[in-house]
Amino acid sequence: MSNARSPQHSLRPVLANSASRRRFAMLFGTALALWIALFLVLPADLPFENDVNSYLGGAAALSAGHGYRFEQYLNLPPIRTYPPGYSIWLSLFWKNGQPISRNSYRLEIANWLAAGAALVGLAGCLFLSELPSWLGWTLLISFGTSVLFTQLTVWLLSDVLFTAGTCGVAFLVATYDSERSDRQLAVWWFCASLLIGTLCLLRLAALALAAGLGAFGLWNGDLRRPLRLACFVVPVSAALWFLQATTLPAYAAPLNVSRFGGLLFYALRSTAIAILYGTQRWMVTVFLSVPDRLRYSHAFQHASALAETPAFILGLAVFAVPIFLGIRRGPRQPKDRMALFIIGFYILELVFWSRYDGARLGMPIIPLVLTFLARGLASKASRIAFFTVLAVNIPGNAWLSYKIIRNQENESVQRLAELRQAASWINASAGPTSRVAAGRDVPITHLYEYLGRRMLANADPNDSSTSLDVNPAAQANMRAEYIVASATVESPSQGYQIKRRFGHWMVMAPN
Repeated sequence: MSNARSPQHSLRPVLANSASRRRFAMLFGTALALWIALFLVLPADLPFENDVNSYLGGAAALSAGHGYRFEQYLNLPPIRTYPPGYSIWLSLFWKNGQPISRNSYRLEIANWLAAGAALVGLAGCLFLSELPSWLGWTLLISFGTSVLFTQLTVWLLSDVLFTAGTCGVAFLVATYDSERSDRQLAVWWFCASLLIGTLCLLRLAALALAAGLGAFGLWNGDLRRPLRLACFVVPVSAALWFLQATTLPAYAAPLNVSRFGGLLFYALRSTAIAILYGTQRWMVTVFLSVPDRLRYSHAFQHASALAETPAFILGLAVFAVPIFLGIRRGPRQPKDRMALFIIGFYILELVFWSRYDGARLGMPIIPLVLTFLARGLASKASRIAFFTVLAVNIPGNAWLSYKIIRNQENESVQRLAELRQAASWINASAGPTSRVAAGRDVPITHLYEYLGRRMLANADPNDSSTSLDVNPAAQANMRAEYIVASATVESPSQGYQIKRRFGHWMVMAPN
């Protein structure tokens, strides 16, 4: 982050003058208030599914001393979809020997702490940025009340913890000074590499941070010194070695070009993703919650394509143009160039990823974008317009976040009760050795608790598909006597028929 004042002034004690004290109190007080408000709406228990099944299974297995594995499945297959960092974090709060229903709120607290770190980290980045206090305050509230941020927090996804870590990276960028002594710069590069290496254990997307920082270091000459190069290479290399030696995530399949019909179609897809990220459409989701807002608008409920047009225009006008102008007006200092290197490599990584995950994956680089956004809002008119768009939207953000969390909490009571009924019916109908399988969209950890038995995994429990493979080669071609799946599945698996329906769920058995 760069500061409008001199670099030396930006590193003085934060309470050096009354203006700094007011700015500090406004931003960090707001972060604390948002954090407390989020605690007040934390749900007690939710039917966690999909990605969270892996995180929870890994946390339970680590807590029980089984290693990084799927605790819910027969034979405890290793988890190869995600690095173990987030499961390690959750395992610190997991009370061993207790089911998910007893641990659920403890895990919500774990992610609430991560969300607090993200809010405080963003407040710190805004404190060091060139944005006026009132603009920074508005951005922070818009972020903290957005549907994306609150949902990622309550659904136990790793994004908030990863974002908190990238705020640390942004802070290190803000403190970079090429005029320091060789020893001080070596310590700086070691700290940066150690933080990024830790983030690699949390999410492999952190490799882009390492690549961007390394490219800047080579271009700027910093990493041409053996000591600094060693300080940078060793921590990241150690993290990658750890992943390789234990459970290197299997991301090769989603990046297979042939899956998209060849290189041409893959290139077209990547171009479309680049346009979505380049126009900052994803930032509209982060700060304005537009997709969720439009779902509650009767005018757009049946015209989703039309609804995307104003969202696209908002992204261009409110975020893309100021950021572009801010980049044109800089970079003026080495740390600004460093931020551009990191942002560039991270965006390239997202563009060449096979899927557009939008705001969820873009959110971590927001702390690094603030510098260029601030410079792009140079005129008073542009700042007032930016403030107006965000400020008018904040009440809607807060209302939507609260409404959605409460609706999900109320619905989860029914869904979990129906899943418990399905498990009871299976236990009453099946013998103790009967094997049960479940679809990927089923709350596996809750079902494991209700059944009191481990389940048969899909052919590859790390597979991201929603299909059901009831004869998984990965588990000795064992066949399931019962399958629990979502009631929205259009047809039963081959050789199976629906036996009973329990609201959101259905139970299938062989013909």
